Amino acid sequence: MGVELDYVTSDWDGLTEGLRNSRYDAILGSMAITYDRQKVLNFSSPYYYSGAQLIVRKDSGITDPSQMEGKTIAVATGTNFVEDVANLQAESALYQDDNATIMELIAGRVDGVITDRLVALETMSKISGGDEIELCGELLRLEEMGIAFNKKDVTLLEKVDEILQEMHEDGTLREISEKWHDGMDITVK
Repeated sequence: MGVELDYVTSDWDGLTEGLRNSRYDAILGSMAITYDRQKVLNFSSPYYYSGAQLIVRKDSGITDPSQMEGKTIAVATGTNFVEDVANLQAESALYQDDNATIMELIAGRVDGVITDRLVALETMSKISGGDEIELCGELLRLEEMGIAFNKKDVTLLEKVDEILQEMHEDGTLREISEKWHDGMDITVK
C-alpha cells in the first residue's frame, strides 16, 4: 500500500470507540466479525478462522465444557465470550485482558477461561505456568476474524480487501498461517 504501519495498543474494551473516533485507521487483533460489531464498524473479508475455546487447569478434573455449570469463567472485558459463559450456565469474571484471565486460572482463582483458541495457545506457550492448563473440548463456536474499519473509510477497506484476496489466491496467507501455527492452515473454514 506504500504506507508505514504505526502500531497503537489499547485496552480491548476501548478499541471500537477508538476506531469510531478516528484515533486509528483499523483494528487488526483477532476481532471476530459479529452482527453487533457490523452495526458500527466495517470489516474486511475474513483472513482467518478460529473461535471460542474453554481452558481449564489440568488438575481440575474438567474434561468437557458441559461440566462448567455454576463455575466461574474468566473473560476479557469487551469480548463476546460473556455469551459463551452464559450458554454454559456459568458465572463470568471480567478482566482487562487475556493475560490476566489466564494468570487467574493458573493461580486457581477461577475455574476456567474462555478466549480465542489461537490466543489461548499462544498465551499458554509463553506464560509462566502455562504448562498447568489445557484446552477443554472442541471450539464452542467458530468465528471469522476480520480487520475492522471506520464506517466512513470505505476506500481503505476496499484496498485491504483487494490485498487479502491476492494473498488468498497466491497462497501467501496459507504460508503465513502454516509458518506461525505449526503447519495449520487457519485461513479456511
